[in-house]
Amino acid sequence: MSPRDFPKWQVVYSYLRRWSREPSDGELCRLEQALKNVVGEVRIDSGQGEKTTFVIVAAQGVKNTYTAEQKGYDAGKKVSSIERHIAVDTQGLPHAIAG
Repeated sequence: MSPRDFPKWQVVYSYLRRWSREPSDGELCRLEQALKNVVGEVRIDSGQGEKTTFVIVAAQGVKNTYTAEQKGYDAGKKVSSIERHIAVDTQGLPHAIAG
């Protein structure tokens, strides 16, 4: 369901897999490096320091099917779901995303 002006989903997915691959030397993956660089530039442009001192972590339960490999149970909503998390700074800029 990607926009029509995007390449075929297989091409986009192959880049995502390549960029998300964990390096063997313990460094950040390319996707995390790019995120860190962009967030740092935006923070500097807005007159703040490159590194943030405060983040907010939010979680969201996403419904899934009974055949999903990773699943849990959200007792509050009484549904089978998976959790996804995001950490943002006070400007709403992302710092970490976990699916």
